[in-house]
Amino acid sequence: MADTVAQFDGFVAKYTGDGVLAYFGYPQAHEDDPERAVRAGLALVEAVPKLTTDAAVLLQVRIGIGAILSARAQLRNRPSSVRPRTLPLGSKLWRSRARW
Repeated sequence: MADTVAQFDGFVAKYTGDGVLAYFGYPQAHEDDPERAVRAGLALVEAVPKLTTDAAVLLQVRIGIGAILSARAQLRNRPSSVRPRTLPLGSKLWRSRARW
């Protein structure tokens, strides 16, 4: 999965159990980062079911894509990162999916 993300200049930020959190536009921003994220997601949807495992199980994949904004703030002459909480947001979206 990391290879597929890297093909589209994505950055694997974290492995969470059986999931992967990937950033596009970090550490190098591109004008088409949203498109890269979608293309990487589609490539993963195609690639994962073709993987084989020792246990005879069918592998499935689901992709969630969202815009995350980050900013740099200057507070009393000290830079600090201001970042949203991406994992809690993803968790809230996942729990609310039944209402869609």
